[in-house]
Amino acid sequence: MKNFKFYAVILAAITAVSLTGCGTVEPSQSNQTKTSAASEETTTEAATEAATEITTAETTAAPTEAETTEAATEKPTEAVEASGYKAAYLEHINTIEDSDTLTYELIHIDDDDIPELAVAKNGYHVSLYTYADGMVHTLMDQWSYGAMGNAGYEYAPKMNSIRNYNSDYAGLIRWTAYASNTDNSELEWSTIIESRYFDDKNGNNTPDEDEPYSENASKILLYVDDGNVEITADEAAAYNVGEYEYIIPEMTLDEIKAELS
Repeated sequence: MKNFKFYAVILAAITAVSLTGCGTVEPSQSNQTKTSAASEETTTEAATEAATEITTAETTAAPTEAETTEAATEKPTEAVEASGYKAAYLEHINTIEDSDTLTYELIHIDDDDIPELAVAKNGYHVSLYTYADGMVHTLMDQWSYGAMGNAGYEYAPKMNSIRNYNSDYAGLIRWTAYASNTDNSELEWSTIIESRYFDDKNGNNTPDEDEPYSENASKILLYVDDGNVEITADEAAAYNVGEYEYIIPEMTLDEIKAELS
């Protein structure tokens, strides 16, 4: 029985200082001189301390330019993050082999401000990349289609849903799979539906000669972890989240570079 892992195969963390007064005994002239000197020294210390407190307060209230710059660069703003994808995608494109023979497109899989980069040899394979945390992440790496019943990969713009149709036995058994970008690093195939367009009279799960094609699916199965459950056509259709379009990039290498510059 096909499961989620199998399907993926075939698709290929943030003091105050107190001063006390002298006694009431009348000091001598010598003592008066010492007292006067001590008083002057105390006054000087108090003045120095007050000046220090003022300087400290001024320094705290007005950070230096270097401190301001450091604080501003500790955590990039959303605007910086959103604009960083262009340089990152350009750099990645320069690492792709035979990049001048491929086509490119910026599409929005999910609803954030950063588009995904689609790269393809149309009719043969398609790759999909996303940008997050200052890095380019691969979602699809040359996933083949166009043969063995694989019609290609569709997406619902800004709905975080990718759909793929696959089939076998000349279309008598068809699979519809749905994936989403879960953590900006990989696609997760969350839903797989099998539709059988034949009357499986003997219950062997494959079409035989006496079980011809049926225009409407005779049985629709939803794959679950421990097997499958039968669902209706309406229940199957409910997994579609909007209008889908095939990922078919059309921009040339020069055009995508101009778009990202």
